[in-house]
Amino acid sequence: MFKDIFVAFGSISKIPVPIVKNINLKRSTIYFPLVGVLASLINYLTFFLLKNILTLEQLSASIMIIYYYLFQYFHFDGFVDIIDGFGAQIRSKEERIKIMKDSRTGAFALLFGILYLIIYYSFLKEFILGCFFAPIFSRLSMVYLISISKPAKKEGLGSLYFPFKKKYTFYSTLITFLIIPFGYKFVILGILIAFFSAYIMKVNSYKKINGITGDVIGATCLISEILYLILLKFI
Repeated sequence: MFKDIFVAFGSISKIPVPIVKNINLKRSTIYFPLVGVLASLINYLTFFLLKNILTLEQLSASIMIIYYYLFQYFHFDGFVDIIDGFGAQIRSKEERIKIMKDSRTGAFALLFGILYLIIYYSFLKEFILGCFFAPIFSRLSMVYLISISKPAKKEGLGSLYFPFKKKYTFYSTLITFLIIPFGYKFVILGILIAFFSAYIMKVNSYKKINGITGDVIGATCLISEILYLILLKFI
């Protein structure tokens, strides 16, 4: 179990973990919500230590900087990559994937990346407690996406999650319920948003590249998280 937990942290965060041999990347998805738990705890610690020192705007920005450096860096990179690839005026699946693999970021993707951060910051500032829950459900959305999808290519990080066993999705969802034993309204909302985000990303990714990649999985995390923050504002 601990080996799979280390693999989960090592694959979707920048938290240093022991080197693990004979990894099972597929099984590690069970513990993706635990990565979200640590992210939530670090967000809370940042909030607790700085709330009496900084303004609300400065506090929100500080939480974002630390959170994105440790947990969202790779996912944000995937987000801007799919904006580049999916937004390209071409029909070829291979060409889109080639654009997504290109380390250079296009102006269109850069614009959307900046807009995403501005929107995220705006809603985080309005409902800062959302940063204690959203990271958990956004990691769950990645598991849901993998469980209902197929890889767009035979190589790459995304392909390593396949073939995927559906029971991993059940265990991951169960862990989510167990680690948030209060406020079931927020849990149900989070799970629904996680699945909705996964489904929407699957549909769009299948239209563009006939499957998913590691970039799509990472982008799903960001989409799910911002949707959760937005909906919390209005409930």
